[in-house]
Amino acid sequence: MKYLSIDLSTLRSPEYIGSTPTERGTWLSVLGYCADQENGGRIVGAMTWKDRQWQQVCGVTLREVRSTTRLLLIEGDDVIVFDYPLYLEEEIRKRRVSGRVGGQARTQAKAQAARDNGAKNKSSGPQAKTQAEPKECLKQNPSGTQGVLEANTQAQPKQTPNVREGNVMEGKVSNTERQAPPAGDAGLPLPGFDRNLATSDGQHDTSPAPGPENPAAAKETAKDAKPAEAQGVTLPAELETETFRAAWADWLAYRRECKVSPYKPRALAAQMAMLAEWGHDVAIESIRQSIRQQWRGLFEPKASFGSAQGVSAESKKRSDKIAKTNGYEY
Repeated sequence: MKYLSIDLSTLRSPEYIGSTPTERGTWLSVLGYCADQENGGRIVGAMTWKDRQWQQVCGVTLREVRSTTRLLLIEGDDVIVFDYPLYLEEEIRKRRVSGRVGGQARTQAKAQAARDNGAKNKSSGPQAKTQAEPKECLKQNPSGTQGVLEANTQAQPKQTPNVREGNVMEGKVSNTERQAPPAGDAGLPLPGFDRNLATSDGQHDTSPAPGPENPAAAKETAKDAKPAEAQGVTLPAELETETFRAAWADWLAYRRECKVSPYKPRALAAQMAMLAEWGHDVAIESIRQSIRQQWRGLFEPKASFGSAQGVSAESKKRSDKIAKTNGYEY
């Protein structure tokens, strides 16, 4: 038992009241052991135990057990616990038996239901229909021969070819047939078929070509052509050099890598005006600085970074070295 129930009448009995607190604690410890073992309140052969065994099993000493004469009765080598709730132990055992029997009944009922369902599915399956066909043939042809019965009972093999990875059981398709272009009714290539666009397995590449009829493909083509647009930017006279054009092309490529939206016309004009105001060398250094620092915009270098005309020769040399290391050559 996992729980122990003690009646109040036991706690008001003369045996319990007349015992000392030590005797009461000893009785309660032995009572708990008996409830856990479900031995009916009798510990067989307990008086043969050593003192250490009493301490390990019940948590009491042999001397305490011998002194608890009102609550622990000694009969030979057995110890009987006073007022043990035997009726609760019997009730719990009955519940276990009934629960085990009920569980077995439910299990048997489920198994029987599964067998019944299986029998129904088997009787309504295709095999049942096949088995029923010969009987119907015999009813319709009472004077039929054995040949009629065999013709209805034998299942004919399926004629569906087994196709796997382009191979047919009757004969594998050759590579030349598989790579041949699709042909029309006259054996000629279909209209619009281009051998140059055929894939390795002989199929025509159906991906749409860029043009007015396909704006999506034209948009992708326009993305690839963006680096060339950097050469067509109208630059102010102060920035009209190949060095600045190369730096500006790198700046546009960097913005595309960062997925920054392209410049609008007004924003581009304002950006060019600001770079022209800074000067040629300062504008290039600003582009290098933003790429190096992974910035999203262009900012004028600090005054302490360059000379009055823009950037000092030493700073420009160092910036050129960093740009060349990263693959940018201006």
